Amino acid sequence: MEVTFNLWDADEYGDGSSKGKQLTAYIWEDGETITDVFMSVSLSDDDYNALSADDDSWHMDGDPLFPTLLGLFVLNQLLEMGK
Repeated sequence: MEVTFNLWDADEYGDGSSKGKQLTAYIWEDGETITDVFMSVSLSDDDYNALSADDDSWHMDGDPLFPTLLGLFVLNQLLEMGK
């Protein structure tokens, strides 16, 4: 079992349950993304634009962007907990 990340715009692609730019972590298992188990953090437009470059692909361990996304995800979780 691993983690995979997706950067996406909830205003454009969402179902109304969240808003703005999102970084979502999913479970990756047996070659598939388990989409019913996830956690999202909101991103600023600046962070999103710096990371996404209009790229809506999945970012798994080994992807060059993965360590940055992991760090940003944890940081945003900690900031949310502190509110």
